[in-house]
Amino acid sequence: GSGSGSGLGSGSGSKPVSQPLFSRPRCLYFVYFAWLSSSGRFTSVFFAERGLSDTQIGVLMGARSVASLLVVQPMSALADYAELNGWSLFGSLGGPVGHEAVLASACIVTALCFTAYALPELGWAFDGSGDGEEEASDGSASASTYTYYLIVRTLWTMSICSTYSMMDAMTLRRLRELGMSKEAFGGERLWGAVSWAITNLWLGVVANEHGLSVCYIFNGITVTVLVAMLTLFSRHSEHGAGH
Repeated sequence: GSGSGSGLGSGSGSKPVSQPLFSRPRCLYFVYFAWLSSSGRFTSVFFAERGLSDTQIGVLMGARSVASLLVVQPMSALADYAELNGWSLFGSLGGPVGHEAVLASACIVTALCFTAYALPELGWAFDGSGDGEEEASDGSASASTYTYYLIVRTLWTMSICSTYSMMDAMTLRRLRELGMSKEAFGGERLWGAVSWAITNLWLGVVANEHGLSVCYIFNGITVTVLVAMLTLFSRHSEHGAGH
């Protein structure tokens, strides 16, 4: 519950509370969707550039639907537990608390998995050389490289799928704290769509000039900003006031 000393509204009937702009869900959605763009819109082209066949890419893209069924509910339960117990991402050092802590953790794992796509390019994963494995006649990646991508893609999918519902749950909670109605949810989330459109347009131009490897850099930058935003977002929420 929200105490009178928290300075935050507790229901849709309350008078809206003035808060810094960065504590609004719209700012978090803007950064979140910019981060999603780095590993979202151009995924199939990204894999095609790395020698995967159409069939291999289809299987990798389909892994998302299966993985989402396995992790969304457990991760949501973990986020609720973290919220009730006031878990902090960095313990006594601070950082995001509760839902934000679990969301930040999932985003970091997702970003690390995306970065792991680069290992075959750096020669750190099997490429079929030296083990009697030849590149497929159609130019697709070797079976061992494809297996590596499949494992990483599955881990990436499991971590990223858990972030969607947590973002929406945090937004509804924050709107309640700000004394805003649930009808404001669409207006806040709209900023994510704006960010998605702008970022993908920009990434398309940059990637066309420098290649899709720029997504690695953009992914690292945006996930860093996202974790920082989650920390600020958490500190201006009722549950993070004492952290």
